Amino acid sequence: MYANVHPLLGTNIIALSIRLFGMHPFAWRLPGAIAGVFMLPVLFGILKLLFKRNDLSLIGSFLLAADFMHITTSRIATLEPFSILFILCSFYWMFKVLHVEFLYPTNAEGDYILTPIWYLLWEYQFQRSGQDAMRQ
Repeated sequence: MYANVHPLLGTNIIALSIRLFGMHPFAWRLPGAIAGVFMLPVLFGILKLLFKRNDLSLIGSFLLAADFMHITTSRIATLEPFSILFILCSFYWMFKVLHVEFLYPTNAEGDYILTPIWYLLWEYQFQRSGQDAMRQ
C-alpha cells in the first residue's frame, strides 16, 4: 500500500477485489456491497439477543435494509461498510459474552424490568470497587 491514511483492512479488501476482477467500478464496489448485505443478519442477531423476539428483529433489519444512507454507502466503494460491519460484529460478540440477561433483567413472571442501563452499570461499578476495597 502506498498510503496509510485510511483503515488498511477495508482498503486491502477493496484491493483484493481489484486484483481478482480488474481495475473497474464493479471491482471497487463489490466488497462494500457484500459488507452491506452481511450487516443485515448481524443486526438481526444483535436485536434477537436484545429483545428475544423475531418480529422486532425483522423490523430492525428491514429498517437498516431500507435506509438510504446504508444503501448509498454500501454501493459507492467507501470504507464505511467495513467499519460498520466490524463494529456490529463486535457488539454482537460483546452481547453474547455479557449474557444479555444482565442488561435486561426479568422478574418472576418473565417480564422485563425497565431499569436504565446506566443505573445497572453504575451499581456494578460500585459493587466491583467495594469488593476491591474489601480485598485490600
